[in-house]
Amino acid sequence: MEKNIAVIWGDCSSPEIVKQTIRVLDKVAEKYGHTFHYTDAAMGGEAIDKYGDPLPQHELDKCLAADSVLLGAVGGPKWEGLPGEQRPEKGLLRLRAGMGLYSNNRPAKIWPELLFSVVLIALCIGAVYWVLQGAFQLEPSHEETLQDDPVTVIDPPQSSADTAETSDMDTPWYLALVNRWNPLPEDYEVDLVEVPGGEKVDERIYDPLMEMLDAAEAEDLGPIVVSGFRTEEKQQSLYDDKIREYRQQGYSQEEAVELAEQWVARPGTSEHQLGLAVDINGAVYDIYLWLEENSWKYGFIFRYPAYKTDLTGVAGEVWHYRYVGKEAAQEIYEQGVCLEEYLETLQEDGVSWDESD
Repeated sequence: MEKNIAVIWGDCSSPEIVKQTIRVLDKVAEKYGHTFHYTDAAMGGEAIDKYGDPLPQHELDKCLAADSVLLGAVGGPKWEGLPGEQRPEKGLLRLRAGMGLYSNNRPAKIWPELLFSVVLIALCIGAVYWVLQGAFQLEPSHEETLQDDPVTVIDPPQSSADTAETSDMDTPWYLALVNRWNPLPEDYEVDLVEVPGGEKVDERIYDPLMEMLDAAEAEDLGPIVVSGFRTEEKQQSLYDDKIREYRQQGYSQEEAVELAEQWVARPGTSEHQLGLAVDINGAVYDIYLWLEENSWKYGFIFRYPAYKTDLTGVAGEVWHYRYVGKEAAQEIYEQGVCLEEYLETLQEDGVSWDESD
């Protein structure tokens, strides 16, 4: 067997791992009579340093021309803070899109000799958990969670102090900032309209949302809005359920609240209560890649990148998109910033809006 392998060495410590992987491949080739030809391809931080692009077309072409790609992990502290299009991770997204990949297959094999041990370990873990659950009452009732063990307010990261001040800005409706430091106004009201699938959104974003969904559908991505506007009661229920889930795993009340709020916002601090945010799933994983690259054209932004959690207060959510208007969406996309950073910059620049906005 003779094969061509494109080698992406990766960043930081990855080249050391890839080097040893090639040694293994060479031993396999020697033992079984194979021939492997290696072609270096730059991606991620290495490509940024060389070409100013996380995956130039000529490097992608090397990968597409090969029989397979040996990929080292990309990214690192050196390249943090770059605009969205220049981040090392963008190279990985382009590679996957170029190769038509949207899922990872990770085969696992249990050796017959170990099967009994695996089953025994699983039973032991289940027994220990059952005993601890009874001993420490890890499953509190709804009333215990919310009353006897009151919710602990988690102090925001220091970097969010400046962000919180942006809530005082007289921004247009589509730039309203709602997060854990900026709750929804008590008198907030919204006129809703139903979208395909039964969810509802602010009627003012219906047209651009449908345009975006239609464009994604034209790419055979099967987009569907799985969550839109949420009432206070709905958000409370999701919030309580998430805390209870972590309590059942053995976390303290304070720990459970802190973990839960990375995934489900405290009632009154969720963008879903604005009616301007939607969670979108699709028939294939490529829907998320497409949305990240194209949503700004329709006035939406990828709201919660994983690398902005310290600023947004929310863990990475590839499905969550927020309407901010086409102009703001394009600027946020091109600058690689989150809404909090964008509004802070506008505040520093003294930007103001007419009442007609």
